[in-house]
Amino acid sequence: MLQVQTGPPFSPSVGFDRARLSGGGPSDLQQRPVFAPSPGQKVILESPARWFDPLAFALPPAGMYGNLGRNALRGPGLAVLDLAAHKILWRREGQNLRLRAEAFNLTNHPNFQIPSGLTIFDSSLNRVGSAGQITATTTTSRQIQLALRYEF
Repeated sequence: MLQVQTGPPFSPSVGFDRARLSGGGPSDLQQRPVFAPSPGQKVILESPARWFDPLAFALPPAGMYGNLGRNALRGPGLAVLDLAAHKILWRREGQNLRLRAEAFNLTNHPNFQIPSGLTIFDSSLNRVGSAGQITATTTTSRQIQLALRYEF
């Protein structure tokens, strides 16, 4: 089975209440920054060390929201190839011996999650150094299993 998907959308966030909502709710921390890339600047860098360039975003003015849309960036895609094969080694009346081999993620392709560092700024107005970093995968590495089955 071959499974190929595009990456899930996500949004970087400011990381603190820049709009001065003072509500203290969870939506206060999801405020988005201003999208301000330099001319010719590549925003998606496609590296687990830095999936997106945090320098393409700026703090909105105090008391204002940023202009970055919801789910404006795409995370890494997914590509997995699973394969299974079996062979009947021995067959008698009402009985057989079957060998089965299965391989999961046969190509051993790394499938990364969205960046865990989505917060770009801290409450001191400094940039967060881990912004854009990916720290986990969505699938396991290659796994192969063999089975010998006696059926009667």
